Amino acid sequence: MFLASVIHRQANDEFVDSLLQRNNALRSQFSSALGGYGHLLYGGSSLFSLKGEVSREEWHKFYLDMKVQEELPDTLGVGFVPYVTKDRLAALEEQVRTNDYPEFTVTPTNPRSDYTAILYLEPLNEVNKKAIGYDMFSEPQRNAAMTLARDTGKVAMSSPVQLVQDTGDGKVNDDPLGVLVYYPVYSTSYAPTTIDQRRDQLRGFVYVAVRPQDVLDSYLANVPQISEDIDIKVQDITDGSEGVLGRVNKLSPGASNKQSIVREVVIANRTWQVTTIGRPPVVSSTV
Repeated sequence: MFLASVIHRQANDEFVDSLLQRNNALRSQFSSALGGYGHLLYGGSSLFSLKGEVSREEWHKFYLDMKVQEELPDTLGVGFVPYVTKDRLAALEEQVRTNDYPEFTVTPTNPRSDYTAILYLEPLNEVNKKAIGYDMFSEPQRNAAMTLARDTGKVAMSSPVQLVQDTGDGKVNDDPLGVLVYYPVYSTSYAPTTIDQRRDQLRGFVYVAVRPQDVLDSYLANVPQISEDIDIKVQDITDGSEGVLGRVNKLSPGASNKQSIVREVVIANRTWQVTTIGRPPVVSSTV
């Protein structure tokens, strides 16, 4: 009986250790994948600092030169949004209509004091075209992340949001939530040193859109053993909420005697929680 107890405890310890190792691997992957956007965003901001004005063609070339599809394949879009006050909005719309999109309009259309409409977005496929003109300042969660990036001069990530690419067309939305990662572009060739200077010199933002579920799915496609016979849940718990960013369900819904490992990972300004859930192996009570 004693020996059976020892074997059972050893099997359970090995199971818990496996859950922890998988949790560690998942957190490392998210940190690496999302953290990799910093280099891309710094490059985009530097392009504007060096050239002053950047055309749509030059932004497209930047996207290709950075090999985003090869290096960061789960990226939905890499964009630039100018910051404009209400007195400059009409001029921006007219300029874009003349040079690029004849029907360009900043949305939502209700009057506001300032705007950050999506101007460039790569790859410029049919899905991403839906986002052109959308004012991200108009949505509180995006606004909060952009404001933080502006005031700190650092990369900032949004809380989970429904991406514009996943809305419209009368669809019933069942797409996973996404996140947006922002970095400010200032009108100076150097980084302003105070909050007031950063606000005064703000020119716009470069940003990345991504669905963490896509990152999770791609990782597990390459390393399927990580999710073998377990459930995985990824949540953003920064603000006390529990927005689900990714999920994998491999256990039977009614599975009993489940155990879980819950750990956190900090990515930019956000705290994500990764939970790995499994069912310990059944060990014979007789030896």
